[in-house]
Amino acid sequence: MPSISFKIGDAFPADDPVARFMTIVAMISNDWQRLAQRMVELDDAECAHEDARAEHAALLVENYRLQGALHYEAVRCLKLAYERFGEIRTFVDGLTAEAIEEYRLVVGGVVPYSPHYHGKWLPNARNATFHYSKLNRRERVGMGLTATAEEIGVISFDDAIATVRFGFADKVALEWLGGSKPEAETAARMVDLREAVMAMTQFAQRAMDAYLASRGIELPAKRSI
Repeated sequence: MPSISFKIGDAFPADDPVARFMTIVAMISNDWQRLAQRMVELDDAECAHEDARAEHAALLVENYRLQGALHYEAVRCLKLAYERFGEIRTFVDGLTAEAIEEYRLVVGGVVPYSPHYHGKWLPNARNATFHYSKLNRRERVGMGLTATAEEIGVISFDDAIATVRFGFADKVALEWLGGSKPEAETAARMVDLREAVMAMTQFAQRAMDAYLASRGIELPAKRSI
């Protein structure tokens, strides 16, 4: 793959708000692309037996919820930076129309009046993903245990230490993370999230192109988005 090299301190000086902003944008893009690749691998996976299918379902929902949680955290960071620093507002507002629309699509995911709003479930997904449940019977772990009370739980392990896998907990987590949602609703949400992931990675590339050009850093030829 074509690449460029630079001294980080020259290209992204720590005292420049736009440099800090673009570093966060790059981190977000990296995280989202890794999750998107993992989702593709899960989509393509073949599960031959019931235990494998149960684990696969848990991983799919967990990955989807993690994607949603990261989206919420990313947008909070981007919005705050845009609102706080005039230099960042000037930079973003001066990007191409395509980049600005991609930025609005991503940020709109958590803005209730935006046409790109994902709904109230997104911050809830963040809480369920980044925080373990309280031990209340009415909290998420209690509800998950209630929902799976009649299912068969499995704990597997071999002779080596630290190889235990608590399969029953995956079933509980699947309920807690949203496995009981109607399949069509979950599928629609996943499509919306993937659209946001694509918009974020495209915005990151367009914005980085503009930023590096402003720093006089030459980009590889024949690049496309």
